[in-house]
Amino acid sequence: MYERAVALAAEEAKYRRDRKESTAVALRLKPKSEIEVEDYYPAFLDMVKNVLDGNMDSNAYEDTLREMFGIHAYIAFTLDKVVTYAVRQLQHLVCDDACQECIEMFHQEQRRGATGGRCATAHQRTMSEMAYQRRAEQALSEENCFKMYIYNFDCKLTIELLDTELEEPGPSVDAKWSSYVDRFTNCGVDGSNPGTCGLGDSGDELQSYLHQRRAKPVFLARNVRRWRHQGGSAPKKRSVREKSSEEDYKESSASPKDKNSSSDEEKSPMCDGAKPCLNNMDVGDKAQCHFDINSYPTVFVVKKEDILYKRQALPKARQSHSSVSLRLSSKFREWHLAWAAENVLDVQQKSCVDWLMGQGEEMMPNRTYVLTDNDLSRPPYCTYNRYKVELSVQPSEQ
Repeated sequence: MYERAVALAAEEAKYRRDRKESTAVALRLKPKSEIEVEDYYPAFLDMVKNVLDGNMDSNAYEDTLREMFGIHAYIAFTLDKVVTYAVRQLQHLVCDDACQECIEMFHQEQRRGATGGRCATAHQRTMSEMAYQRRAEQALSEENCFKMYIYNFDCKLTIELLDTELEEPGPSVDAKWSSYVDRFTNCGVDGSNPGTCGLGDSGDELQSYLHQRRAKPVFLARNVRRWRHQGGSAPKKRSVREKSSEEDYKESSASPKDKNSSSDEEKSPMCDGAKPCLNNMDVGDKAQCHFDINSYPTVFVVKKEDILYKRQALPKARQSHSSVSLRLSSKFREWHLAWAAENVLDVQQKSCVDWLMGQGEEMMPNRTYVLTDNDLSRPPYCTYNRYKVELSVQPSEQ
């Protein structure tokens, strides 16, 4: 309405001198307007206030607006209702507890810089704004949550409805979970097998799944191969009949002295091939966790975890780090050369080298040096190219 009033005032100032008096006004068939064109907008605000106060009838308000703004007056016909609804909404914001919580949350996040700013720095506030959004969604979990963007320079407001509805599990899932918890908590009390506690009707399926999970290797293959190469491997599996016959033969042929020596060997801390060697390892089984029967979360206790550490592993890793790095670097370079020979053209290779050396049409005048004087006693323990650029012309001089 303000823009329309300004346009009418400018048009009136431009054509007032050349405009003749209206015939209807001259014949006094139409009363002359008491409001000047330049005062249309202040008069419009006064009429809105009078309608809200009840000092002006709505029909007279619409007729006066139609006479002032013509066909564009329909925009302001229901402006009094808009103001009324806005006042009611403001009263709701002041009286409702949830609204007060949202306002307090807004002030807190505003002090942290999470309530907006310049569009150019929006990427710097992404994490804080997302944290603010999640906090608001939790506070309004039972109501519709809207996200509003206000653009000051464009005088634009955008509103987005956030999806805060969570998919709740069906009753069958809750019943199965409650049955599982009951079976797990009463494990072994009713004479059930402790190995199948909590499995229920789907015990066979779950047992096969757990068996597959256990069948997967725990250690890396290269570590296992190295362990076997160093003499820590277990012997090949033999049948039960072969083991029993071999043991009977040993017992019958062994003398008391041999038996004593064998018993001493069993008591010695040396590693046996049939069992994993743990003499040079530190093993700690201290993992603890707490269960909440009401909400079923699992919370692990701080500073209570399992530990498996092989002694002297870190010094050995430091000693072999350079050789391992050189071997892997050589392997990668061989693969890269083979791949480049098959997939990269000579023109592409040359353009890449020219770009690294600062040569090209769009490049600023510069001098690029290739440095290969890195310290070979530090990772990656091999020479690599480093590029140093010196600009011939400073950007401010162009």
